[in-house]
This record gives sequence, C-alpha cells and structure tokens, in this order.
Amino acid sequence: MQKLLISIAVVGLLAGPAAMAAGHEMEPRIAKAVSAAPAAISDKATVMLLDGTILRQGTNGWTCFPNVGPRPESDPICGDAVWKELLTRQGRNIDKTAIGPGLSYMLASGTPHIMVVVAEEGGFEGLNPTPGAGKTWIMWPDKPGRHAMIPIGMAEVEASEEEKEE
Repeated sequence: MQKLLISIAVVGLLAGPAAMAAGHEMEPRIAKAVSAAPAAISDKATVMLLDGTILRQGTNGWTCFPNVGPRPESDPICGDAVWKELLTRQGRNIDKTAIGPGLSYMLASGTPHIMVVVAEEGGFEGLNPTPGAGKTWIMWPDKPGRHAMIPIGMAEVEASEEEKEE
C-alpha cells in the first residue's frame, strides 16, 4: 500500500509541471482567439485549433480560433457553428462550401471586420467584389466559401468624388 501511495505521488509530481507548462502555452493562444469577437460572445465560446484540438470548452455555440491559417501569426477568428464547420474543413483541405448562413468576427485583424457566408448560389448579387473605401465586399465571389466582408471600426477613409457629391 505504501509503495502504491509513493508511486501515485511521484506520478503526480512529474505530471503536474508538464500539465502546468501545457496550460501556460495555451493561455496566449486562448487570449488571442477570444480577441476576435466581442466579449459577450468570446467569453463563453469554445477555443480550438484548426486541427480540432480544444483549448477551452465553451457553452454558447461559438468557436474562436487563434489563427485561421497555418501561420501562428495569422489573424484570430470567432464564428458560429457554420463558420466552425467551414474553417475546420478548410484546415483539412475539404470542400469549402458553407453548410448554411453563418456569421464570424475578426475584430483583432489589421482591418477589423465581420464576415457573413451563405450556402446557396447567389445571395450576394450586386455587392462589390473589390475591397476598399470601407464598404462591404465579397471575397472569393465565384468560389466555394465566398463570403461578405463587412469592415467595422476602420480609420476614416477618404470619400470618392461621387460620395462627396451625395
């Protein structure tokens, strides 16, 4: 019995620092991930990596990722269930077609924005396919995973001559 207790204590002492180190490494990733959305969403969101590794379990149906690409310095994103599915499939190079309408936030990126994706063909007719001037535009207008980019919180943009006349 005494040997069993000593063995358990040794395992606990060895595992404790490793678990603490792993937790310490996750904290910056979690902080980066939750910076992508308003606290009302990100505080209770699941935080995970694109490979499906869960860093923190959430309760509100939203998922935040510390980065959207293979580079750790890429922008964080928080999305609803549709975006979670889309992003994890993209991470595995699977079909990028959205499964329904979805919403995501990228508030900590260079140009803070919200993204809206739709499942069916169309849905974005008449929106600009070119970024600029602080207006909503469509990324990848003719490809699966096309989505509306809605800039928010941008610095003042110089109005075009047409806008000045309005």
